[in-house]
Amino acid sequence: MKILVFLFLYDLCLLYLLDFEQ
Repeated sequence: MKILVFLFLYDLCLLYLLDFEQ
């Protein structure tokens, strides 16, 4: 179950970085 949380946080980080670059 912890891996799902990790993937969720990782996805949020990616979205944040992509949004920050634009």
